Amino acid sequence: MAEPDSINAQAKTKRKVLQAHVKFLKQRSAEANALLSGTPTPDEISSLITVFASTIKKGEELFDLFANVVYDFEATKKGDKEKKKHDEQYVDVVVELITECNDLLAQLRGKSAQCKTASPVEIIDLTKVMEANTKTQAETAKLLNQFVSEQSAANGTPVTVSSSTKLPVLKIPVFNGNVLQYPEFIDMFESTVHNNTKLSNVEKLVYLRNHLSDAALDTITGITLTGKNYAAALGLLKERFGKPQVIANMTYHKLVTIKPPVNTPVALRKFQNEAEAHLRCLKSAGSD
Repeated sequence: MAEPDSINAQAKTKRKVLQAHVKFLKQRSAEANALLSGTPTPDEISSLITVFASTIKKGEELFDLFANVVYDFEATKKGDKEKKKHDEQYVDVVVELITECNDLLAQLRGKSAQCKTASPVEIIDLTKVMEANTKTQAETAKLLNQFVSEQSAANGTPVTVSSSTKLPVLKIPVFNGNVLQYPEFIDMFESTVHNNTKLSNVEKLVYLRNHLSDAALDTITGITLTGKNYAAALGLLKERFGKPQVIANMTYHKLVTIKPPVNTPVALRKFQNEAEAHLRCLKSAGSD
């Protein structure tokens, strides 16, 4: 565990970056409200959806980095406690803003559907998913071939990967370090790759590395591609992103800041589904 002063310095730095991005979130929110109150064209809605979705995603990533530091901070003196309390209050403010932005984004997508015009953002997203899957497969094969070549050169004898070893049907999302997505990611990874007895630890480490990005990938940067390091990589990810208390705290913040629904069947059902989803996350994290 880092010293409190060090963690507080990290929180201060991440807070500045998050504060700067919050301004963009507020700008996009104002644009969304203006668009929803008028009679926009389908192209205007689609354009804002693309920009707004990207801005929200970046905001959530920055928030996760900031919130993790805040929850890791151990106050040891009065000044530290005041700083921690101040940052925890800011966490609530940002959670409320991101929740509001996501609600506006949902309204924009609903209005787009009412226009009976296919939203370009959906096509773009699908294309990106297909490209990402292709890239992941290619990178995995490249790393495996590199490993085989290096081992052959080091041992002076050919090293081969069993022809019966095949990549499982990969439906694992790329994990970027969002702690709320960690339980789902690790469960899918373990069932698809970790528990596959036909895969060596080296191959599992390759698959793991190719399904990480951003903060998650940075966590295992520097780990060499060897079988004995596979367990170490999993351990680092669990230590950094799999803390039940951190997951429970962040889920609780999202739960208590759900925007009250309007009195319509659709809105009430959406509210119920969102609340139940957060409650299930809390239960899986060990919170009653």
